[in-house]
Formats: sequence, structure tokens, C-alpha cells
Amino acid sequence: WRYHGHFYGVAPRYATARRPAYAAAGGAAGWGLSARAAYRAGPWWLAGYLRVDDLAGARIRASPLVTQPRHWTLGLALSRVLWTSATQVPQPD
Repeated sequence: WRYHGHFYGVAPRYATARRPAYAAAGGAAGWGLSARAAYRAGPWWLAGYLRVDDLAGARIRASPLVTQPRHWTLGLALSRVLWTSATQVPQPD
């Protein structure tokens, strides 16, 4: 419950007309799902991920600080390997 209170609670002294006081209780915090993939071609490395977090059934969904009950994240990375070891480990076929 301390985690929920830290991120989703609103103490009475910080309450406003648009953000009422809220005491976050312990319990489920929703769910998340992610998928990742990476590919290497020669010196180039490409990776990406997709993640969704949802507050369905979460106790903290009633917090005035929650503005979106579902959040999507997409990330891509492109990198070039500049140096490699002179001694390489054989790759299995």
C-alpha cells in the first residue's frame, strides 16, 4: 500500500477542486504485457519492443491522478557494433 500511496495518493493538503484527496489502498495494480525482438546483420543491430499497461480491475484506478487507464509504449533501437574481439566463439549451425 505504501507504493500505491506514493504514486497515486493525494494528501489532503495537496487536494484542489480538480484533484480531490485520495488515500490509495493496497491491492492489484493492473496488468502489463510486452513483446521484444532483436536482429543482427553484420555490424548492425536492430531491436524493438511493444508494451501495454492496463489498470483494469486495479484498486488505484479511482485515483484522481490516473488520467488514462491504458498506456501503450513502442520503442526502437538501431546500433552499430564498432569493435569485436579478435577471438570469436564459434556459432552453432
